[in-house]
Amino acid sequence: MYNNNRASAFTGLAWGVGGLVPAFYGKEPAKHQLGRLSHQLGDFLSSQAVAIPPTSELATTHLRFKPSTLDGVQNFLYTHPSQMLNAVYAIGGTTLMYSGLNRAKPDYNEARSGGLVTTGGLIGLLLPEAKHTSEKLEKKTDSWFQWAMDKPLRISGLLYSLNNITLTLSAFNERAANPANSSYYLKLLTAGSYVVANHFLGSSSKEQVTDTSTLEALERMAAEIIAAQPAHMQEGLIAQVSEFLTACPELKSDAATLSAQLHQRIAQPHADKTISAAMWQGTVQPSAPSRNV
Repeated sequence: MYNNNRASAFTGLAWGVGGLVPAFYGKEPAKHQLGRLSHQLGDFLSSQAVAIPPTSELATTHLRFKPSTLDGVQNFLYTHPSQMLNAVYAIGGTTLMYSGLNRAKPDYNEARSGGLVTTGGLIGLLLPEAKHTSEKLEKKTDSWFQWAMDKPLRISGLLYSLNNITLTLSAFNERAANPANSSYYLKLLTAGSYVVANHFLGSSSKEQVTDTSTLEALERMAAEIIAAQPAHMQEGLIAQVSEFLTACPELKSDAATLSAQLHQRIAQPHADKTISAAMWQGTVQPSAPSRNV
């Protein structure tokens, strides 16, 4: 049976492996996420020739997080867990179509099942998710479009659920064709488990969700560094840092909000967290160009 259904076996294996990605990487630990993003912030500020005081919170956090090659792979999986899932599902759906059509008597239900999964996987993989959910629009066509763009995984979850119907029909066809072959039970069990999983997938976001404490910590670190710079540099740095943090998909914030938060933190620094501009500007000066003596 295995030799005649290698494509089906590969599909099941691929979907099983794909399901492990969000299981292990669907939620990035807050400590790891803060270390990763603060390291990126430190690298960005250094690239802008910004002096980072060695005793600042950003400097100490930056030193504690030492990325490796494995961290690079893990960071990608943490940032794009649903994309990896949908990519694997699309590949598995293609092999399922092949399995259904490449039989002595083609199983069109199995082929349709593979087509639905492949389509759902490609939509979940390629359709971008709107950063901010808009209010419902008056026109029905627009509201359906906005509904899809707000959470593209809704479409993927719906197509995956339709696949459960065709997968169930395929199982009953196998039973009718060969009642002695009990492998159809596996398809029924798979369909039942996917009904529950697809419901949760359809209500999920494509991107990683960030705890508010991570964003607050990054704002605090950035404000401390900006406050340490000369006054004439601060406004430009606030704009640059706001744009940089906005580009991080995990933070789900906008430049205007981040700019306002940084202004507020610099104007009202906390003694135990953010060192005031007056204190730092007395110790940190812009580096002067070197001269050969």
